[in-house]
Amino acid sequence: MLYYLSVLCKGVQVYHRSMHLFHHYHRNDIGKLIHSPFWLFEVSIWLHVLARSVIAVFIPVMLLINGVSLTNIMVYYTMFMIIDIPLNFWARKLTRWLGARWVIIIGTVGLILYFSLFYTLNFTPFTLFLMAFLAAWYDAHFYVGHIYLFIESGARHKKNAGSKTSIFYIVKQFASLISPLVGAAVLIVAGQQNLILLSIVLFLISLIPLFAMDHIHDIPLEKSKSVKSFFKGWQEKRDYLSWALFALHGSAEGVFWPLFIYTTFKSIESVAYLPVIISLTAMLFTFFAGRIKQTDRSIFIGVGALLIAVTWILRLNFADDIFYYFTVFLVGLFTVMISVPLDTDLFERAKKVGSLDTAFYKNTISMTAKLFLYGSMIVVLNIFQVTFITAVIALFCLMVVNYYFAKKYRKRAEIKKEPPELSQARLS
Repeated sequence: MLYYLSVLCKGVQVYHRSMHLFHHYHRNDIGKLIHSPFWLFEVSIWLHVLARSVIAVFIPVMLLINGVSLTNIMVYYTMFMIIDIPLNFWARKLTRWLGARWVIIIGTVGLILYFSLFYTLNFTPFTLFLMAFLAAWYDAHFYVGHIYLFIESGARHKKNAGSKTSIFYIVKQFASLISPLVGAAVLIVAGQQNLILLSIVLFLISLIPLFAMDHIHDIPLEKSKSVKSFFKGWQEKRDYLSWALFALHGSAEGVFWPLFIYTTFKSIESVAYLPVIISLTAMLFTFFAGRIKQTDRSIFIGVGALLIAVTWILRLNFADDIFYYFTVFLVGLFTVMISVPLDTDLFERAKKVGSLDTAFYKNTISMTAKLFLYGSMIVVLNIFQVTFITAVIALFCLMVVNYYFAKKYRKRAEIKKEPPELSQARLS
């Protein structure tokens, strides 16, 4: 009896100690976490990605359903990119004037107007032009602003860059995991217009955490570098060339593949499964990808590019329903091998080359690569096959670029370990 009483007393003591520690953690650590710039930013991004992912995958398909031809969809995306590229210069300047938070808000308002126009489902040439302008307005402002704010929230520090980047992707992937199913359910049960309204409401809610970040200094102080000065280092040449090549695959997977799946299966549900499979796969691997060593990043990027290229080749040669969805699972996994190490490199380098310029060049170069792809597809008859082959070529180029720079990085690392006299002789 005394034994059981002593065990009970010890249990009560442990309970009180645990509760004391919990309340201490709740008052201090969780409170700090919730009100820290990085986590407020993540909440805003989660809500924003949730709002966008509810409908994003369905946009090209909805254009197709409502009478816009594949060629005109390519024209729409080409106009989007043409307008987007110069707007990035404006967004960079506006960030210096108003701060990144307000630039994100201004961009999100543009997207709300875009969906208000999309709500009419009346896609005349003039409507498509206005939609392309508003989409570009949103993209330039939101991406320049939110990438800058993310870097300044802690991702530019070397010890944090990998983990913060992986958290950044996990937050996005979790929102992308649940939203397409919600979007498909709303689209099937309540119709296209109610899906658009739901997205607008979620975008408005996503702005609330940004107003709570009033204690962060979000106006850049560093001066913008010239193109020559920014790309002086070999790391920038490698990272942004890699990003441009990877953007070609991103468009093939994010726009052309859903269109291909819809034209193959003729159902909205078939499209809704795609981002769910990708997000589930990506979440499983993203956490580990953030811990890849700096010396191994080029290797992972090269291997990821090779594996995705092989997946595209298999898609071109095997027409099978289940296989198509299985390849989506594979691409979701292999994409993380490229995106997280590549972004971690970009964000780490931001401390040296400038956070705002990093955000600006990242988006501008991505849009320039996509402009080449969409513009080319306007005059192509077999859009899907040519796009998928382009993605394969881009991925093989990405692999070669990172293989070359991986060797260069390893050689420099070896020189640093050598005696100064030998290092100088080899460098000369």
